[in-house]
Amino acid sequence: MSDPAVRTVDLVKQYEGGRIHALNGVSVDVARGEFFCIMGPSGSGKSTFLHLVGALDRPTSGEVWLNGRSLSSERDLDTVRAWEVGFIFQLHNLLPALTSAENVEIPMVVSKLRRRERRRRAEELLESVGLSHRRDAVAAKLSGGERQRVAIARALANSPGLILADEPTGDVDSKTGEQIMETLLAVRRQVAATLIVVTHNPRVARDADRVMEMLDGRLRSSGQL
Repeated sequence: MSDPAVRTVDLVKQYEGGRIHALNGVSVDVARGEFFCIMGPSGSGKSTFLHLVGALDRPTSGEVWLNGRSLSSERDLDTVRAWEVGFIFQLHNLLPALTSAENVEIPMVVSKLRRRERRRRAEELLESVGLSHRRDAVAAKLSGGERQRVAIARALANSPGLILADEPTGDVDSKTGEQIMETLLAVRRQVAATLIVVTHNPRVARDADRVMEMLDGRLRSSGQL
C-alpha cells in the first residue's frame, strides 16, 4: 500500500508564546487522489492546518508528511511549495496589473522552462478552466469568478500532486461559486491530484469523498461534534 498524500501526526500550532492554540493535536491521513473537505467556524484552525500541510509554516510540534516524506526534515520549504503544492486562496491573490497568462506563469519562473514554453503552458491551463479568451486581460478587469479560475490555473502551473483551497467560493455569489467548484473538480480529475478544501459552505462539501469538522483546533468526524 502506498503512503497517503498527506499525513499529520499530533499536529500542534501555537502563537504568541503559547497563549493562542490554533491546532491542538491533529492527526489525519488523506489518500492520494482524495477530495477531502474540512468544515468549521471561523477561527477553528482550518486555515492554519492548510498552511502547515502546504509548507507555508512549521508546526510548534507534531509532524506533517507529504508523500511519505517528513516536512520537518526539509530545509527548503520554498521548493516543496513550488513543485508539490498548489494553493487557491479565497481572495485569489492575483497581481492586478498582470494579465491572466502572466499570473499563471509566475510559479513557473522557478522551472527551467523558456519564456515561450511558460506562455504555452499558461495558455493551455487557462483553456482548461474556460478562460482562453481572457488570457490577455489584466486581472483588475476580471470578474470575481474569472479571477478565481485564473487562480486555479495558476495553482496547477507546476503540476502539483496536492491542491489546497482555502474558502475558494467565499468571495463570490452562489452561482459563481458552483461554477468555480465544477471547474476545480473537473481539473482535479484531469490531473489526478489530491484536493483538500476548507469551507463554510455545505454545497462545496457535498461532492467530497470525505468531510470532517474543525472545532477549537481539533479535527473530528461530524458524529463526534
